[in-house]
Amino acid sequence: MKDDASDRQPLSRTQKIRHLTGLHPAPTMKGIRDPVTAYSIVILVLVSIWGLMDPRGWFFANIALLVLFMIARRRSRFQVSWLLEIFPILAVTCFILTAYWKREEIFSPYEQVNVELVSTLWMATFCNFGFSFACLWMVHRQIPAGEVVTTGLPEFPIPRKWIIRMYVAGLLLNIGVRPFVPGDYRVLVTSVGHLEFIALVIFLYQSMAELPGFRRSQVKWALVGIGFWFLREVANTLFGGPMVTLIGVSPIFSRYVRPWGVIAAIVFGLVFAPLIQGVKKQVRTSAVEETYYKKEAEKIPQVFAKNFDKIIIQGDWAAYRKGFDDFVDRIHITAMLFLIKGNVDMTHHFADGKTFVNSIFWNLIPRFVYPKKPITGGSSDLAREYGGLKIEEGTSVGIGPISEFYINFGYSGAVICMIVMGGLYGLVIGKLFRHPLQPLGYVYAAMVFVAVIRPETNLADSFGGALRAVVVWYAVQWYLTHHLHREQLSRPMPPPS
Repeated sequence: MKDDASDRQPLSRTQKIRHLTGLHPAPTMKGIRDPVTAYSIVILVLVSIWGLMDPRGWFFANIALLVLFMIARRRSRFQVSWLLEIFPILAVTCFILTAYWKREEIFSPYEQVNVELVSTLWMATFCNFGFSFACLWMVHRQIPAGEVVTTGLPEFPIPRKWIIRMYVAGLLLNIGVRPFVPGDYRVLVTSVGHLEFIALVIFLYQSMAELPGFRRSQVKWALVGIGFWFLREVANTLFGGPMVTLIGVSPIFSRYVRPWGVIAAIVFGLVFAPLIQGVKKQVRTSAVEETYYKKEAEKIPQVFAKNFDKIIIQGDWAAYRKGFDDFVDRIHITAMLFLIKGNVDMTHHFADGKTFVNSIFWNLIPRFVYPKKPITGGSSDLAREYGGLKIEEGTSVGIGPISEFYINFGYSGAVICMIVMGGLYGLVIGKLFRHPLQPLGYVYAAMVFVAVIRPETNLADSFGGALRAVVVWYAVQWYLTHHLHREQLSRPMPPPS
C-alpha cells in the first residue's frame, strides 16, 4: 500500500472548518429541512403575534423573539456564538426586571391594564430586536455565500513582543496618566489605555490555542493579568463596567467557554452587586482634595465590608433586598424609558434632533482640537431636562439610546433609528471580524459591541465609545501590519532547492 503525499486529497472546506473550529459550516437561511425546527419556528412566530394582540402577551413574545434570533444567528454565516446574542439577552433581562417592577400593572385585569406602560414596553421590544436583527443581517450579508466567519485560529498570530508592548503602553496610561489628567481628556486616555486589556485577551487567546510561540501553560499569567486589571477597574469605575466588558469579550472564547459560564457570570453579578451598593454616594461626598481614583479605591473595601457584615453576618436580608432594588434601579433601562416617555408625552418637550446632533457631531471632533466643545456624554442633563428627575451633583445617570432617540424623533423615529444603528454596528463588526490581522479584530469587535450593550449609557457614550474603539483599532492594526510586513521583508530569502 502506497502512502505517497501526492496521493492525499486536499481537505474540503467543511473539513477545514471542522478542524479549525470544531463547528460545521452553517446552512444558509434559504430553507429549513428539520421538521422539529420548522414547527418550533412556527410556534415562536405565533407566540410573537399573540403578544402583539394581547397586552399581557408582551413578556412571552420577547422570549419567543429571543429564541428566534438565536436560531437565525445559528443559521447565518456568522458563526461566533453568544456575541450578538448578548444584547437581546440583556434586553430580556431588563424586561424580566420590568415584569417584577410593574407586576401589579402588567398582570392586572384587562380593564385595568396600563395602556401607556404596554406601549412603552413594545417600543423597547421593537427597538431592541430591530437593532439585533439589523446587526445580524448586516454582518451576514458581508460574508460571501459558501463561507462562514468564526473565531478560528489566525493564519499569522501576533508576535509576543508586540503583545507585551501593547500591554505596557496601556498599563502606563492607566496607572501613570489616567488618574492625573483632567476629566475632559480622561476619556481619550482611557480609550487608548484599553490596550492593556486588549493585549491580555490576545495573549490568553493565543496561549489557549497554543499558536507558535505560545504554550498552554502561559494561560495562568494572562488570567493573573486580567484579574489584576479587573480589581483595579472595580476600584476605579465600580463593578458594572469591568463586568460588562468581560461578558462582552467572552464569546471570543466560545470554543472554551460554555453558555452556562456566561449565565453564571450574570447571576454572580446580580447576587454580588447589592454588597457594593452605596459606594458611589459615599465616594461623591468624599473630600474634594482627594483624586477620583484614590476615592474609589479607598471607599469600595469599606462599603463592601460594612454591607457584608450587615447582610451576611447579621442576616439583615431587608438591607440586601434594598441593595438589590437600588442596583436594579441603576441598570433597569426600561424603567428609565418609561419615565422619560411619560414626562415628554405630558410636557410635549421634545428635543427635535438637538441632542442627536450633539451626540453624533461633537463626538467626531476631539477635545484637543476644540477644547470648548460641549460635554455630551457621562452627564445627567438629559435625565434632568427630559425626565424631570432630581439627581445629585456628581452622579451620572444615562437614559439609554432608545430614550434619547424618542425625545428627538418620537415613537416611530426611535424604532427606525435603532434599526439603522444596528445596521451600522453590524457593518463595523463584520469588517473587524473579516480583517486578516486576528485576533485583534475579534477583540475590538467585542469592545465595539460592549459600548452599546451597557445598560446605563447615553447615545453619546455609546457612539463615542464605539468610534474611539474603531479609531484605536485602525491605528494599532496599521502599525502592526506595517512592522510585521517590514520584518518579513528583512528576513533573508531561503536558498533555492
